Amino acid sequence: MIACLSLALAGCGTSDSLPHVSTRPALPEVPADIQECFSNSRLTVIPDRNLTVADVERLWASDRFRVIAQQKCGSRLIDWYAAIRTKWI
Repeated sequence: MIACLSLALAGCGTSDSLPHVSTRPALPEVPADIQECFSNSRLTVIPDRNLTVADVERLWASDRFRVIAQQKCGSRLIDWYAAIRTKWI
């Protein structure tokens, strides 16, 4: 029995001697449109002067639009990741 075990283990190499073979495919890049959405997330520049009511409304609307756009990008990213994850596991 010891001889059989010795023969069986003799064929096993160390993990250092075996080439690394990944059984999983490489993780794909995040889609370009989602990357673009998040990379265009610059903050609104507030002018260095007294602001009018119209200025405040315009700046608020601009920021609100950006927040909504990023929420949509975030939702698309989460959906994309969920789809990738189901194939990955």
